[in-house]
Amino acid sequence: MDGSSEPNTTTDVDADVVVVGGGLLGMCVAMLASRQEEEQPPRAVLLCRLSDAEVPHADTLRNQSWLQSGLRYFELNNIEQRLAFAKRMSNARRYLHEDLGFELPTGFGVFRMKDDADADNLVSKGAVLGVPVQRLAEEDAARLVGDVFFESGAFYCATPEITFDEPALLDELRARVKAAGRTLELDEPVELIPAVNVSGGLRVRIGNVTLRPVTTVLAAGAGNVPLLASLGLSTELEIQQTPLLVITDGTVIPNTRVLVDRVRKFSVVTHPPRSGMPDGAMVIGVDGLTEEDIPFVPPPDRRIARTASDKLWARLPASLKHTHSARSRVTAGFELRHKSAPTTSIPWVSEPFEKYPGLIAAIPGRATLSMVVARDIRERITLPSNSTVPIHPGPNWDAPIHMHHEPHYNHLNDG
Repeated sequence: MDGSSEPNTTTDVDADVVVVGGGLLGMCVAMLASRQEEEQPPRAVLLCRLSDAEVPHADTLRNQSWLQSGLRYFELNNIEQRLAFAKRMSNARRYLHEDLGFELPTGFGVFRMKDDADADNLVSKGAVLGVPVQRLAEEDAARLVGDVFFESGAFYCATPEITFDEPALLDELRARVKAAGRTLELDEPVELIPAVNVSGGLRVRIGNVTLRPVTTVLAAGAGNVPLLASLGLSTELEIQQTPLLVITDGTVIPNTRVLVDRVRKFSVVTHPPRSGMPDGAMVIGVDGLTEEDIPFVPPPDRRIARTASDKLWARLPASLKHTHSARSRVTAGFELRHKSAPTTSIPWVSEPFEKYPGLIAAIPGRATLSMVVARDIRERITLPSNSTVPIHPGPNWDAPIHMHHEPHYNHLNDG
């Protein structure tokens, strides 16, 4: 379809930047793009996102809300290739908070190591990366890890793994974007339409309005796959689905927010009780249960196989299932990997598309990296500004923001 064959619509509207996707990456891009900088005019930004009223559509709302330190992303025998990425991961969490005027959360997590040598290796990695890692005496580990997960005779280290308040950051980002642009909450995905004689090479249709953006940024998580496919673009993005066990009780691990068990190969992220989540919550991921290279499925239709749920529970202490299965549910977490990258933790920003010079697609790798990846994207948005926020009758995004493990989604169970 080209510009001459587009069906009639009610309104055609010029726009500077349209961002598709309301997760951390999309919001960071929209905020940076709308910010007036030295020798650069402000840009009129419109952010479009699917409603999270019934289920979280933004993939960032389906994660563990864990600010990673970078320790898991390099080995001492492979420093050259991975240390720079690990340092970027470590610094990115500070940038994410500082850019929004938030203090970086304090606290630490606990790693259970495979053996004594493995613990020494983690301490050495911390020294190279510049983050503190301390071996724990058994009595300290028992107090921090708690009776359910602690195993006597194991090797434990304290690390700077921490949780963060994703909804609060998103709320602040939304406020800043609204100060210079608009955020729309939609019930249906936008439609991308190839268009000749339009500077960016395409139009964005929302209902009966078509926008003519100079730049269109796709930051819709797994939703990038069908959006790019609608333009006939193959970017070799692979979708992976991982089950996350949600236990609506955050009291099992009393004194550490993040537990990474390298022996049993699971991670437990604990969110303590707070306003709106009086009992707290735990979000548990288990290695080896990821389904790779699966087709895109809309969030309301995502499902975790019963066999995968059974395997998840089997890797955890039996006492946890006995005491907490009645207060549990499963979330289907989607992650994207570019096929040139070894893992889903590596960000990807598209190279320029020949037919669509104003189109940029991106994935953050990890929520922690959202602001630094958004900075890279912002460097690509250098076209002149209309300085007028596009008029659109769609509904503003004003709804409260919730993570998948909060009581708001107690009805959500993808198992």
